[in-house]
Amino acid sequence: MIQPTILMEPGSPADVWTLTGTTVDLDRGDLLSFEDGVAVLMNLVTEDATFAGVCHNAYDADILVPAQVTSLMKCIIDIDVTSATYTGFQPLLWASDNCLETDAGANTIAFCWRAAASAVTRLKVYVNVPELQKLFAVSA
Repeated sequence: MIQPTILMEPGSPADVWTLTGTTVDLDRGDLLSFEDGVAVLMNLVTEDATFAGVCHNAYDADILVPAQVTSLMKCIIDIDVTSATYTGFQPLLWASDNCLETDAGANTIAFCWRAAASAVTRLKVYVNVPELQKLFAVSA
C-alpha cells in the first residue's frame, strides 16, 4: 500500500486543525479520527463520525512533546482504493488503513474527485470534514 499523497491543501487557515497526538506515530497523508480528545489513525469504517481529516505533518510519538498533529479538514489527496470504477463525487468510506471504497452514504468520509471509467486502485479524492456534518454536527 502506498502512503496517500496530499495534492491540494486548503487555502484558508480555518480549514486546518491542530490536534493533540497519541502514543502512535502518524505519517503525512494518514486518515485521522478524533477520539477521546486526541488524533489517532482511523481504523474502523464506523469512525466516520469522528473523522478529523488528513494528517498534514508526520508525527513521531517518541520525539514530539507536546504532541501536536495538524489535520487538513479540506483537501484533495491521491489515495489507494479497492479496485473498481468510480463516478465523479461518488461517496467513499474507509476500507482499511489509508484505503477507501465506494459507499452508499452512511459512512462517507470523502468523495471521488474525478470519474474513473476502468477499474483503478488509486484515486484523487476530495475531503471536506465540515461539509460531512458529522464531527461538527449542525443542530436544527
